[in-house]
Amino acid sequence: MAAGWTSHDVHSRIRRLTGVRRVGHAGTLDPFATGVLVVGVGKATRLIQYVQQPANRYIATVRLGLETDTLDPEGEIVHRLEVERWPSLAEVEGALASFIGEIEQIPPAHSAIRIQGKRAYERARAGEAVDVPARRVVIHAIDILRYEPPELEIDVRCGSGTYLRSLARDIGRALGTYGYCHALRRTEVGSFTLNACRTLDELAALPLREQWSEIALPPDHAVAHLPSIALTEAQTSAWYHGQLIPEIREERGDATLARAYAATGDFAGLGEIDPAGRLRPVLVFTRD
Repeated sequence: MAAGWTSHDVHSRIRRLTGVRRVGHAGTLDPFATGVLVVGVGKATRLIQYVQQPANRYIATVRLGLETDTLDPEGEIVHRLEVERWPSLAEVEGALASFIGEIEQIPPAHSAIRIQGKRAYERARAGEAVDVPARRVVIHAIDILRYEPPELEIDVRCGSGTYLRSLARDIGRALGTYGYCHALRRTEVGSFTLNACRTLDELAALPLREQWSEIALPPDHAVAHLPSIALTEAQTSAWYHGQLIPEIREERGDATLARAYAATGDFAGLGEIDPAGRLRPVLVFTRD
């Protein structure tokens, strides 16, 4: 996704390019951000909710010494601190280490979170005081790519719901100054990587209406992180009739979501293996 586009803009453009009304996307991006936006078309939209959101990866540039009201470059500067000595690399590494794991984070006032039925950013733009409640998020790793004060470029692996704008603010304050997210690029969403993406301009140059199934990644790519099960012919027939399939696995354990493949090798959908080792269809991809 290019800078300046909203996730809804991309959604609408894909509908026009493909001629398919049923389009969905996973994980919105702020307009100033770029990178991976997962879009499902047609029946693939049914898999959007199963995209592995806990595995997101971003490259963010934190601008230290300043803080904007939106915590991004599009906002107005609300805090500024003249820095006599920038933190050392060791100090930055120490500060970043404090954010690893499950942490409490306060989302930006300019965010899409609903507060008493109204978007936070709508209240903020109207001049209202916005008190966004903190939430628990998970940050798996933060690696420093470049530190040239006042800019700090970091590679962040985090779970869903994490606001990189808030992280930039909090990093600045942890270093005794201010900070905002000056640039942001999402490089991974689950099994979807930046290298596998196409730009909207590239898609516009392709015959999407005639060859979408050949151009797009297969639907099961969205759930590649789940274990797979190959069904026999008899099991395949039971699957397409929505029947419970026994003896999928011998060992007993917690319920597990899995990809199911028909005897022909075609992706058949998602099923849940219950503690008794039986497979229950959860989402069935009907045969074309």
